Amino acid sequence: MFKAVPQGQYIASKSQAIKPDVVSDVSPLEQIRILLPSYLGFVDPTQTFLRAVVSVSGGRGQIVPDYEAGVHSLFRNVIIRDGSNIQTLESLEDYNAMVGMMKHFTEQSTISHKRQLFEGVQPTATHENSLYYGAAPSLTGATSSAPVTTARTRNSPEVYLQLDTGLFNSSRILPVALLDGLRMFLDTEDPQRCLYMLDQGQGVGAFNTAGQFIIPGTEIRPSADIASSAFTVTGTDNVFTIVTDLACGDDQKENPFVIDDLLHIALPASGTEQYDTVLGLITGFFIDTGKLGIQFRPQRSNGDIGSTFAASGSVLFVKSADRVSAKTGIFTASDAPGAAATGSLAAPSYTLSGVEMRCLSVQPPDAYVKSMVDKSASGAGIAFDILTSELHRHNQVATSGITQDHIPSLAKRAKSVLVQPIPNNNYRQITEHSFSGVPDSARNYQFQFGTELVPSRRANLERYSQSPAKVEPLHMTELQKALANIGRSVHSLQKINEHFAIGRAFNRYGQVTDISDETISLRVDYDSGAVQKVFNNYVFKLARIQIAEGIVSVSS
Repeated sequence: MFKAVPQGQYIASKSQAIKPDVVSDVSPLEQIRILLPSYLGFVDPTQTFLRAVVSVSGGRGQIVPDYEAGVHSLFRNVIIRDGSNIQTLESLEDYNAMVGMMKHFTEQSTISHKRQLFEGVQPTATHENSLYYGAAPSLTGATSSAPVTTARTRNSPEVYLQLDTGLFNSSRILPVALLDGLRMFLDTEDPQRCLYMLDQGQGVGAFNTAGQFIIPGTEIRPSADIASSAFTVTGTDNVFTIVTDLACGDDQKENPFVIDDLLHIALPASGTEQYDTVLGLITGFFIDTGKLGIQFRPQRSNGDIGSTFAASGSVLFVKSADRVSAKTGIFTASDAPGAAATGSLAAPSYTLSGVEMRCLSVQPPDAYVKSMVDKSASGAGIAFDILTSELHRHNQVATSGITQDHIPSLAKRAKSVLVQPIPNNNYRQITEHSFSGVPDSARNYQFQFGTELVPSRRANLERYSQSPAKVEPLHMTELQKALANIGRSVHSLQKINEHFAIGRAFNRYGQVTDISDETISLRVDYDSGAVQKVFNNYVFKLARIQIAEGIVSVSS
């Protein structure tokens, strides 16, 4: 880090916790403001972390921060200014989408495990104890008269994030004292965009294109017919029980439903039967001769489903839309038959508590510190570079043919551009990844720099939209060069179609390119059937931070 003088002299270091300006729990669409004071002196960014306790609330099923970015997905914008709050050192818009775009390509087993431990990444659902959810309660001894009515507990993991910014993603020691401190502003994200519903089935089934959770080929059915005469609200809790034909063990590993799911029943559309009817709100589970039993509170004011549902033809399922949105008009135990429903189900949300920056301040040799302070106070000043990015968005309106994505960057020391086309339909959708680009029937692409087309031949993309998807060599090579040129070690190029991005390196071997006097755009040719998208264009560049006569300035 620094050479100690005389030989053998160690450099003292101290970890300090810096609280936000407002010490309280943080909710969605709020702003976290943290001032790293000048008394920290010099800070080692590789050992500086944002610490928080994350709690997910509302919704049904296993809803977690989108595992494309982990808890990074909860932060939409990250802005860093100097201590005087005059000069913006970095401004990262759609920070979460940028992290999600890069994460897959830099992934390997050890890095993946580290992210799960430190960054709150839970990539799969499980019925056992997990990062955000406790194990499913055992059904041992549960009966129709005494079902298990306890929902899975929710865990609140503690995370330590190393922010993916130019200042904090560097091995260079930060002279916080010379910057008069650092002010950080982190805007939290909309839950509908940053949270993701994991597949609850665990191999039992999946949500189909209609958003219905079923088991293809062996749908879950009632074990006996349900007639209107049998379906009446009884008891003080106004609940009803049925037994399904689904074999289920006491550990609930075969149970795709959860407490507070709205249980639907369906019959063929022919005849007089209603195709889709809400039976009720699931309030408990039990086992009957090895089959899954369900207790639910009927969602009918008169306690009658109004028709007979045959066990041989009916299908029981839940809907993804019911799990990820707020629901009103839910009957509760205290709502009498015939009275209005007073209950509701909350939409998914999250809370960050105990937020703080854990900073490792180091003490360089006295001679080094004196030299830095003297230079920063003089006209000559000191300067250092950081690798940062700027975002230029483009809304694609056309859904077929060639679309022109303009990138109006004025960077004088650019290194690479990475383009992420995100469908508008996925932008705020918990059941989809809001931070993943898609090929979406794209035929080919080419960048235009002024009057020059690069690569010199169009890069094909057609095979990414085939089933199964296949690799397009030229696109993959261009993407790898763009990532390598900004210092991102590429460990995985699998499933590019699921983590789609278009990249172009402006140069090679660590050089930089002045693109401020060039007109830059990306041409993508789409087949018919494509959807409207938002193009996130991230231009990665070197920015120079200079401190002279006590004044901080930034140029790029």
